[in-house]
Amino acid sequence: MAFGHRAVFAERLMQVLLASVMGSLAFSATTVSALGLGDLRMVVFAGLFAALVAGGVMRRPRFSARDRLAPLVALWLLAVLALLSATVAPGAESSLLDYKIGLPILALLIAPNLRAAMGGLDLSRFALWAGGSYVVATAVLALALPSLAVLRNVASHVRVDITGSVVLHAGLCTIIALGLAAALPHARSLWSRIGIGLPLAAAAWMVMLTGTRSPLLTIGFFVVLWAATGRLADLVRPRLLGAGLFAIAGFLVMSFAASDTILARLADLGQADYSSGRWPSILHWLAMAAGQPFGLGMGAVRATLEAGRPIIAGGHLLEWPHNEFVRFFVEGGALGLLLVLIVVVEAVRRARRRVLVTGDPLERVLLLAIAADMLAQCLLQNYFNSVYHATVMLLLLGMLAAAEDEAPAPGG
Repeated sequence: MAFGHRAVFAERLMQVLLASVMGSLAFSATTVSALGLGDLRMVVFAGLFAALVAGGVMRRPRFSARDRLAPLVALWLLAVLALLSATVAPGAESSLLDYKIGLPILALLIAPNLRAAMGGLDLSRFALWAGGSYVVATAVLALALPSLAVLRNVASHVRVDITGSVVLHAGLCTIIALGLAAALPHARSLWSRIGIGLPLAAAAWMVMLTGTRSPLLTIGFFVVLWAATGRLADLVRPRLLGAGLFAIAGFLVMSFAASDTILARLADLGQADYSSGRWPSILHWLAMAAGQPFGLGMGAVRATLEAGRPIIAGGHLLEWPHNEFVRFFVEGGALGLLLVLIVVVEAVRRARRRVLVTGDPLERVLLLAIAADMLAQCLLQNYFNSVYHATVMLLLLGMLAAAEDEAPAPGG
């Protein structure tokens, strides 16, 4: 009996740790740094994540045989890149922070252990509840204290920054909105539908306010991944087609009622800087890395920009290469590109494998939404540089995908 009580306590403790790690996404790096709490946040997050890893290993000492190969290979490649950066790469001396992709890799490795350590927790509902709470809290904050919202790029397009991180907030709200949309048809009462519909509308509203185009690419990848799971026929069902038309109509209505920034930025096809400075910077970084088989060294991008942003071709200021495949190629050469490809492909593989067998529509949508967000941000942003977001998202994906295979429920 005492052992049983200890087991329940351990499960509850692991669930509290998971909730605490997920809660770290509510605080953007920009806001935390402005408050002078960047170092404290780093220490707290590292401590919570280390406690999760230790608890997962203690509760389930063996790593999953089918899911350990890719993360272990990725960690080995990261160690090789660290050695090369310290010896033969020409870039500036790197720091430990330049290897923070190791946390998302470790999250994929430990995720099956953590899933077993959580006991009977319904992870998909737990994640959706946490996401809905985030949406409600940020929406209330925006309405109650509008002075806290920052307007960016006011001269061209108004973009309302509620949390201090336009792209990450929009990415989170997109994932949560897709999850809420999946849960809405299964609500059993009017009040349940209202309780789901209001956060869904708030999430869509805040995505519109951010004015970022990344969520549209995320939705595109979501549709592609859905079709890749062999459920292409689902996309042409009358109910789903109706929902799609309703979503498009809602997008147009909100473009006029809430914010037309996304629509306006999509329509700026004739603008010379349609890529928001990404493309000139990417070309510049690739030119710098030309002829360097092992790249410029891990941390070379950070060190270069810390020394000052030079003016490059076309009069643009040099920016981060907002593409993770390009960034890791520039810093680590072919090995760096292979590293990020292994992590991305492994995450998509796990999501697809689980989607093929689960009968839970919410779990299916969350898995594909997280994978789609990862793909979109790897192409348009620096996903693994936003280490808190990447670590938590891949941890959730790995845990959701680690459930025991089961046959699809009838009518699922």
